[in-house]
Amino acid sequence: MTITKADKTFRELTGHQLEEQSFTRMFNILVDHDRYTKFMNIFHSYTFNENITVDVAFFDTYEVGHEEWWDNISVKFYGTPLLWWVIPAFNNIVNPFEGLEPGINLKILKAPYIYSLLRDLDTISGT
Repeated sequence: MTITKADKTFRELTGHQLEEQSFTRMFNILVDHDRYTKFMNIFHSYTFNENITVDVAFFDTYEVGHEEWWDNISVKFYGTPLLWWVIPAFNNIVNPFEGLEPGINLKILKAPYIYSLLRDLDTISGT
């Protein structure tokens, strides 16, 4: 299978525009030789232990407000937009580049456990 970078933007391919206030950057959109669009799965290398995702001691819940994005929620809970990816990964969101629906409830990994997560990722990557 031959894969190349798409020559269209996210908006041209999906008809959706990412909100201006979001710092989330779209990864390259890849297309196979049959011209079917493929998105990179940025969460393929890390999965959360199921015990953590069901034990309320490890997470808080948060109801998404109007026009919120992952990075904005990340700032509220972690003090930085750079950890935005933790929230969709923890919630098993397949495509974090779609808009969030107001009113949905998300599980937010509690901040003290972020350091364990990052340490685990460093161990996985060998750094």
